[in-house]
Amino acid sequence: MRAALIQMPVTADKSENLETACLRLREAKARGADIAVLPEMFCCPYDNACFRSYGETQGGEVQRALSALADPAAFNAKYGTQGQPVMLFAVGDGNHSLATAKACYERRKGLTDPGQWPELPSRYALCELVNLHDDSLEFEPIHRVAFGVKPEELLDALMHHYPSATRGKGEGHVLSFVINRWSQGEVTVGEPSAQLPVGTLQNFLDAYLKENGGEVDYIHGDKVTDDLGAKPGNIGFKLPAMGKDQLFKTVIADGVLPRKTFSMGHAEDKRYYVEGRKIK
Repeated sequence: MRAALIQMPVTADKSENLETACLRLREAKARGADIAVLPEMFCCPYDNACFRSYGETQGGEVQRALSALADPAAFNAKYGTQGQPVMLFAVGDGNHSLATAKACYERRKGLTDPGQWPELPSRYALCELVNLHDDSLEFEPIHRVAFGVKPEELLDALMHHYPSATRGKGEGHVLSFVINRWSQGEVTVGEPSAQLPVGTLQNFLDAYLKENGGEVDYIHGDKVTDDLGAKPGNIGFKLPAMGKDQLFKTVIADGVLPRKTFSMGHAEDKRYYVEGRKIK
């Protein structure tokens, strides 16, 4: 892989900065770069006072300019798709923080005159950009345990829900289950429509529990899943980890990832943190 690290002067003129950035990106492509990295603040001076005025809503100047550089044919060839528009931005929501922030903004809009909406502090969210392909960041699976169900009936319903499903390991999405320490196994769903096993399982569980009752919880760790799944009236499903190379392809093909698709590292490795910020 050839990477282009772009350094460029940043002025107070947003349009001028954007024109320079696009020029450098075209040069990088012409010189054979597979990926190009712009400066953190390539179109805005690094000054808190500038952030709000240089920001923009969806479809703004920066998005339009960068979208114009995209190559749909190369994009579809890379991800094995056909006729898909280029995905310019993918938004991730860790621990529902972004969804909560948006809910607060929508609530405040309902209490405020529309003319004041652009100036509401709750309209803005602080985002952090990280390199998911860094070796220090690991994707770990989040398993499922269904509570208050009849495990054998649930498995029969799973087999009926997916006509291509077979007991045991095979070609397709392998869903490992545990009912008790003597009753464990796998169900394989052949030719699945979802990109990931977690999508195949979650689609079924949502439909089954809505019709038959019961609850589902999202579990970190194999042992905890085994212990909870072995209790009467429960069944645990252990899922494989999602590969980092599957992330964007899944979003392109399936849209929003199933809830609790993966965790950044093991639960016991995570540090607890407290965030406090007043949202007006």
